[in-house]
Amino acid sequence: MESLQKTYRNHAQGWYNSLREKLGVASLEPFTWVADHHERIAQYIKSKNYMLNTKKSHFTALSQILQKLGHKDLYEQYSKQATALAKESQEKEKLQEFDAKEAEKWQSFPALEAKREELKQTFEKAPNDERANLAYLIAALYTLQPPIRREYANMEIVNRIPDDWKGGKCERNYLYKRSNDSYDVLLCKDKVSEKRGETRFALSPELSKIITRSLQLYPREYLLQATKKGGPMSPGVLSHYLKVYMDTGIDNLRSAYITYFYAKNPKLADKEKLAELMRHSVATAEMSYRKFPQTPLFDQAEFMQRYDIRNWSLFVQACEAYSALMS
Repeated sequence: MESLQKTYRNHAQGWYNSLREKLGVASLEPFTWVADHHERIAQYIKSKNYMLNTKKSHFTALSQILQKLGHKDLYEQYSKQATALAKESQEKEKLQEFDAKEAEKWQSFPALEAKREELKQTFEKAPNDERANLAYLIAALYTLQPPIRREYANMEIVNRIPDDWKGGKCERNYLYKRSNDSYDVLLCKDKVSEKRGETRFALSPELSKIITRSLQLYPREYLLQATKKGGPMSPGVLSHYLKVYMDTGIDNLRSAYITYFYAKNPKLADKEKLAELMRHSVATAEMSYRKFPQTPLFDQAEFMQRYDIRNWSLFVQACEAYSALMS
């Protein structure tokens, strides 16, 4: 099934990895097992705690695979489910509000900036620690620049623009290092590259300085490199770093940045420029990422500034100790 989109193939790989022993499936391809066990796969998708758009994507993949296998009735059945999920997601996005799950996990952009500064302090205390280096760099990549998705993973550092970059022929994304230690991101492999084509944008001077120092202390071929095995850091490991060191994910980072940016009442031209950098439309920014919380969210950075708190972790420890003493 050569013409199957990569996203659908990846979803099928996930079903296979999770269900193959229970279903007795020997190999991923041919995909005939999807037709044989479509009901079990559908139950598996429903049982997962996916966001609506992710669940819709899985049902779309299931319907498309079944269509290619010649099962028109099953294709229509699961296509209808995908369409219903898409409509539900759109109606929810129009409200631009948090549900209970999102509100519990969501962090404001100033709070994420404060975490970046904590990681900076950790890095400055141990600049030769490769993990501290990468943790601070990742935090900087996603807070000192409008956050893209996970394309910083697998990003090779180059000193000239590769011949295969334009025209969508490249196999990976690149970080182009200029002679003055400034950097351009060259994207040709991301979620929207098939529709939008490749793009190029400069990184901020502050972020460029952090990258340069990171590379001086930890020379490598890739912007983010695995510390044990070498080679590029995978998107999954990048997500792990964000979760462990910043307690967040890509969607929260993008949502927090856009919500913070829009709070300044930007002009339409500024919204369009930001959308271009973040590789989506203004409508997507408004409906999928900008949030209007029903109740005010605690802003850690603003709180620290108001009460002159220099170290959040020590402040929390002191509050816990005081609470224990008074109880």
